[in-house]
Amino acid sequence: MTVLIFSGNASVFSPGTFEFSRIQSFYSDWEKAAAARPDDKFIIATQLPGRFLLDIDSEGKITQKAGNIEYFVSSSKKAEDFAHELLKFKADLAIAASFWVTPYDWLSLHDSITAEILRSIGIKTVCHPADSALICFDKKNTAEFLKKTGSNRPESVYVHHELFWAERGRREIESNVYKEYVLSRVKAMKFPVIIKDTVGLSSYSMEVAVSYKQAAAYLNSGRTSSDRIVEEYIQGEHFGAEIYGPDLEGNYFVSPPFIFSLNKYGITSPKQSVKIGPINPMKCEKFKIQQMKAEVENLARELKLEGIAQADLIFDGEKWFVVEINTRLSGMSESYAASLGISLPELILRVCKEKNLPKDSDFKAICNMKMPLLEKSRLEEIAGLDFVKIVNQTKNLVAKQEREKGYAEVIFGGSSDFKGLLPQIEEMQKKFPDCLESAFVQKAREIISSLEN
Repeated sequence: MTVLIFSGNASVFSPGTFEFSRIQSFYSDWEKAAAARPDDKFIIATQLPGRFLLDIDSEGKITQKAGNIEYFVSSSKKAEDFAHELLKFKADLAIAASFWVTPYDWLSLHDSITAEILRSIGIKTVCHPADSALICFDKKNTAEFLKKTGSNRPESVYVHHELFWAERGRREIESNVYKEYVLSRVKAMKFPVIIKDTVGLSSYSMEVAVSYKQAAAYLNSGRTSSDRIVEEYIQGEHFGAEIYGPDLEGNYFVSPPFIFSLNKYGITSPKQSVKIGPINPMKCEKFKIQQMKAEVENLARELKLEGIAQADLIFDGEKWFVVEINTRLSGMSESYAASLGISLPELILRVCKEKNLPKDSDFKAICNMKMPLLEKSRLEEIAGLDFVKIVNQTKNLVAKQEREKGYAEVIFGGSSDFKGLLPQIEEMQKKFPDCLESAFVQKAREIISSLEN
């Protein structure tokens, strides 16, 4: 069988902008996964930076050598052009391995359009439907979808930017009725609220308002340049879970979740969050995880998801709220693979090619912790610890603000319970005191304590 793994990029990638360091190369992971399937031929087709698929240097050049996988890096941007380039490989199966970029988190939609074209000429694909990718890309559509399905979700108000500022350049408009309507609905909300971009990436450009006065001031300021969602803040624990499937019998598997630490504003930050999990529903009943798994599985069926997706969730002590769904690989994907004791390429092939879905009991305790930017030699030292699974780093070479320059990430663990993470954290803190921020260590210890009690 000829298996094509693809992911496109609709944004400009400028060599010299980013430097990616991953101690265990994706090349070696893909080669190992392919070697375990000697009867199949594998092709990786992507566009730079090719996250999860390629290893590139700061000049945007692929660093791996030729092996038993064929690599193709496209320079086209439109999904239709990308799809027609992929036809030359005459694949029997095409698997989307979508990643993300700024400013718009829409690359899974790009890959879904590509998959539709491949499917139209008879190539079997594993990729989320384009309509579902659009629902999940636009948070306004997501909120409407969750309401339609009866899911628990934060109450929200949609702000159409152009209408909110309709009076600009129109002298005949004396009073903006749409703005009055929006602000009246925001005023009726429970505070605090979160104000976020409807189509942006993660928590970038997110604002927390603790009062109506603060929310109105933000919406009326020049700080907004696009549509927004004003969403009630749900007090509770924040989680993420991945969704795999369907298998050959049409079943989905919703993974046991990771719990996230929160920053000082009460939200998760991709550059600061500590993630610990997966939390086995049979060992920790206080979170009612089986309830969450059933609800998210129902959403997966409604969306007809196909492959790997991810959900952001909040548990308020009684019930689960779905915040958003991402129809792509996520920052959690490598942590889930590490928890299963395999690489991310191996997880992709098991779920998408063999339709072999995991079980709750397959996962081991894992911690995902961020570090400041480090020299490669330091990253290699950390990776040398026997309990460390993955070390990688993303460095923005042109960032002007310190917080935008990037971070290192270490994924470690593998014990049967979360207490087993504590001596590993202590060892890292002892050997690399300059790498682990005390606040992150304290957060990890607090989460482990809460999970064990």
